[in-house]
Amino acid sequence: MAENFTKAQLIELQEIFDIFDSENSGFLNKKEIMKILDALGIKYEKDNFDKIFEKMDKDSSGTIEWEEYLEIMSKEFNKKFTEQQLKLCFKRFDLNGDGFLTLNEIRTVLEKIGKQMTQKQLEDMIKTVKKDVNGLTFEEFQKLME
Repeated sequence: MAENFTKAQLIELQEIFDIFDSENSGFLNKKEIMKILDALGIKYEKDNFDKIFEKMDKDSSGTIEWEEYLEIMSKEFNKKFTEQQLKLCFKRFDLNGDGFLTLNEIRTVLEKIGKQMTQKQLEDMIKTVKKDVNGLTFEEFQKLME
């Protein structure tokens, strides 16, 4: 499955997987995925979630391993987020509603999904779209998500 991606895409996918893998187990479990959905304010019914998870979990191990994750992402990777989806996500990250994401707001949301990032990791992420690291406007966030 990895052959479907460029080296840069695989690095990006690994970084995303690592953020989701809050227990650093090398796989994603239901609890981790549900925590992410809750942190992003995405509503779901447990029965529906269980059915979707079972479809993703090809080997019925109860977890999503790297290869299963790559298979899922190969279907979704080239889809772009709509501006409406990005605005909704930005709004959920923008805890004080000022239209600007500070490093603390980004850190807080990541902590809600169980992921700790150092100040340097956060700054490096911001530097991929701008020189200063004081935070992100919606347009910069949009660029980061491209």
